[in-house]
Amino acid sequence: VGTLIFERPRPLSRQRRANHLYTLICEEPDFHGAIAFSESLWSLPGCGVSFLVQRVDLDKRTDRGLLIRCLEDMYYGDLKADIDQAPLEHWPMHPSPRIHQLIFLPDGADDGDLSDDDIQRLVYRADLPARPEFIRIGRPDELNRRPNRGAACGPFVSVLWGQQDYIENCAFLSAVMASTASAVIRDGRVTLLSEIAYMDRMFGIVGEKALARPSIDESRQAITRANRVVSRIQNRIALCIDGMATLMPFVPSLRPESYHRALFEAIDSRGNREALERMLGRLVEMIRVEQDALELRVSTRSELRSRRWTISVGLASATAIPFTLVFGYFGMNASEIESNHSMFDPKYWVIYGSVLLISALIITTHMALLWRHRRRRRSLEAG
Repeated sequence: VGTLIFERPRPLSRQRRANHLYTLICEEPDFHGAIAFSESLWSLPGCGVSFLVQRVDLDKRTDRGLLIRCLEDMYYGDLKADIDQAPLEHWPMHPSPRIHQLIFLPDGADDGDLSDDDIQRLVYRADLPARPEFIRIGRPDELNRRPNRGAACGPFVSVLWGQQDYIENCAFLSAVMASTASAVIRDGRVTLLSEIAYMDRMFGIVGEKALARPSIDESRQAITRANRVVSRIQNRIALCIDGMATLMPFVPSLRPESYHRALFEAIDSRGNREALERMLGRLVEMIRVEQDALELRVSTRSELRSRRWTISVGLASATAIPFTLVFGYFGMNASEIESNHSMFDPKYWVIYGSVLLISALIITTHMALLWRHRRRRRSLEAG
């Protein structure tokens, strides 16, 4: 019907609707003042996650359809309090894994317990029938042991009825922790995908042609940045996922722990964490490969630098050879050296020519070695 995946479904025209029992009728609810609504902003600075907590109080006689429409409006951000709060103006109200809604009921239906059909309508926020064999809703064992009391949880909605106040408070704490884990998983996945794509663009190969290899300084900066990303994500996994996977160290009680585990299973924290670890391992492997390549380039560059200095020192030493030959020739006590002739006499041009030829050979050899060295260094930097 032309609706984006994260938007509220648009209503169908009457001629396009199927059976009314299986058609989602999207109409703006009219609450007629039947609810009391408030919202506040919560933050977990250590995890880098903030939450908008919305509280809705409905009359006990409110029908199920109104409750489901209220949940739907809260999920899509259409239900907001009439308050002027600066942080809420910039709050991103869109469906995301960190949204979780809690429904606290004083008791079940008239017979004491909610039926499976009532539970699935609330958990899926759809007032439609469903086949029970295809429904996957978590049922915490410890919260469903007593008659007229129970709990059911899905990835986005949990329903608790007939529970004590401290159980409801612990359920709220578990929802905050589960939403934090989901937010960390989502943000970590986006960050890792971006970093892997960045590393691939910088060091990878497009088709059959290798990309231009960055300089050593650019490679070192990219590897340092990737290592920081890995360290930050590993810290957030340890703090916000592994550290929040259990409630028992904070609340030593079986019933809150049972709901906490069921909620983390509903959001599939273990599977998402394993997927995040695989992506993290891939980035670490890319860093290791590029680190080895960088170390090879640095060692080769250092070797070439040492060779260049050796050639320069050799040239400086070889430059003294012509002067040594000239001064040694004229310092000999030989019959060819006549004291009544100047050292610039044409008869000595042969020795001067030999000295100049040797000097030219030395300089030519040095320039050839230097040119070869620079060519090798350019080919190395080009990858």
